[in-house]
Amino acid sequence: MTPTVQPRRTASVWIRRALLAAIIAGLVITWVALAELLQVVQHDKNYNKPFFLTYVVHGSYIIFWPVYWAVLRTHAWRAATTTTSRRPPRKLTRSSLLHSNHEDGTTSTNGAGSTPAAWSHTNAAINANLDDSDAYNQPSKAASLIHKQHESPYLQDEETPLIAHSTLPSTSSDTSGSGSSLFACFRNLRSPLPFTGRRYAWATFIMQLVFFFVSATWYYSLDHTSVAANTGIYNSSCIVVFILSALFLKEKVTKFKVAAVALSVGGVLMISFAPSSSSSDSSTVNPSALGYIMVVVSTVLYAAYEVLYRMICVDVTITDRVLYVASSFKVLGYIGFWNLLLVWPVLILCHYTGWELFELPSSEALPYLVGAALIDSVFQILLYLGILISSPLFIAVGCMLSIPGSIVADYIFHGTVLPALALGGIAVLSVGFALLNYDEYREQRHNQPSSSATSGCRSSSAR
Repeated sequence: MTPTVQPRRTASVWIRRALLAAIIAGLVITWVALAELLQVVQHDKNYNKPFFLTYVVHGSYIIFWPVYWAVLRTHAWRAATTTTSRRPPRKLTRSSLLHSNHEDGTTSTNGAGSTPAAWSHTNAAINANLDDSDAYNQPSKAASLIHKQHESPYLQDEETPLIAHSTLPSTSSDTSGSGSSLFACFRNLRSPLPFTGRRYAWATFIMQLVFFFVSATWYYSLDHTSVAANTGIYNSSCIVVFILSALFLKEKVTKFKVAAVALSVGGVLMISFAPSSSSSDSSTVNPSALGYIMVVVSTVLYAAYEVLYRMICVDVTITDRVLYVASSFKVLGYIGFWNLLLVWPVLILCHYTGWELFELPSSEALPYLVGAALIDSVFQILLYLGILISSPLFIAVGCMLSIPGSIVADYIFHGTVLPALALGGIAVLSVGFALLNYDEYREQRHNQPSSSATSGCRSSSAR
């Protein structure tokens, strides 16, 4: 057993916690800033065009496509520069791998006598031949798999490339030893289909449809529900996320999670229905049954949106951290592309039906609109990263902290005084979020000994 396994794992756990804390703080800050900017655009600048705002804000996600390609190419370049071999790349097949020439002039006929130098050359050649979809596999593990089990049925035919998504089995942990727990929570979730470009296109197309109806139904509900009821219902989405995660993501249901969700929802309701010193909202809103139906539909769809991302857009076969994070950029880029391609006919339909007359924003409102689009893009990438390294339930409850954040912003910028019931709701919501953190810490402590023992056995067997 190696004595460095436990310290590395402990450091990785603390890194994960610090990263989650930063993500939650970023989500709260960006949500409050986005709400303030949209309020300025729609009320102060008199540009109340919710469908066009949705089109512009969601379409801005396409900027993540060049970001994804830049990260991918930079990572490939760094991987290529760190290899010791400078041989020209060649296409790897079963025969070329098992009968490869070693750098010392010897040849292996069965793969069992391969030297470390030969396998270093193999990894370099694999890295050099990676394309967009193949970048999601870890070449060193693939080479190690073929080296140990060269007669496995997973091997390809004579002229079939070595790396293929539908043939390589998934591994349960990172063999590097460091940072294994950071992404360990995804290893038990396996996608049934290979992550090709077509798979990403269809998955993000479904995501964009759900996301559009989330925004459309919510915007409609704003003018047909009270602000308190709308806020309370919409921020209770963690209940739906909890149910969907238990059904489809097989998330473990514990008494701490149930109590955390109940306390969080109770805190939100206390904040939402606290007495307000201003009655301007109630005089401009006409509550209706359809409005409450719409906000409930929007709440359910938003919860489904978060769970769907974890189900159909997370490639758990990725073991490289950089490529794993970059996959979220790719998903957002696809969503922005589908939005720009498909939503503009809806704007034309709204214009000719009189639902929303098309009008370009004024020069005064345009900077705020651009700022809202950029901030929302940051919010979405933080949301995806949070779901990647934790769970939809954890992020849904964490996003509830944006409610007290908004109240603090109202107090700073608008002088709104908090009633006692709202302060109590903030305290209850904070307790619920802390309880969810404790449950996650408790599960990590429960799984830590077995994981450490497994890592130790794996390290011993490797030597």
